[in-house]
Amino acid sequence: MRLQTLGYSARDGACFCNADQGMEKRKERRYPTNDAADVKLLPDDGKHLPGTIIDISKSGLRLELSTGLTKGRRIEIITFPAGLIIFGEVKYCRRVGAVFHAGVQIEGVVSKRDDGEAHILDEEIELYVVGKGLTAPELLRVREHLSKCDVCCRRVLATAAMLQPRRFRPVLRQ
Repeated sequence: MRLQTLGYSARDGACFCNADQGMEKRKERRYPTNDAADVKLLPDDGKHLPGTIIDISKSGLRLELSTGLTKGRRIEIITFPAGLIIFGEVKYCRRVGAVFHAGVQIEGVVSKRDDGEAHILDEEIELYVVGKGLTAPELLRVREHLSKCDVCCRRVLATAAMLQPRRFRPVLRQ
């Protein structure tokens, strides 16, 4: 028998919400974050833009920048202090007040360091289930680990059942 949940997936994430956008119509939930990043335009023209990753999902992220980016532009995003490198393509860029928000489809992620096969910490699981508090690099590392580790997936489900009992309704399937 296999334990499955309705409305919750340990591998894809907990309840992530975006209160400022109302009803979310996306296939993947966004995880709010506030991580400093250095954005490099590709092919490398030597221009670097400071930015902030304001939310992230399994396949994309939203950047806040002081200048706009062209749709279709390939970029490299370097996060601080973890040094995670994210490659992606700009899907949209809109002015929001005095700044620009750019939606980026993630094409690849490279880590400068190797964390080995260490399991996810309890504190990270709790933040993951709650849907806020992890940085973008931490979230990507947690999701990557969950895609490979059934032990940690079970820990995420158990934590979700404890922290969000109304949202977590186990169903037994064969």
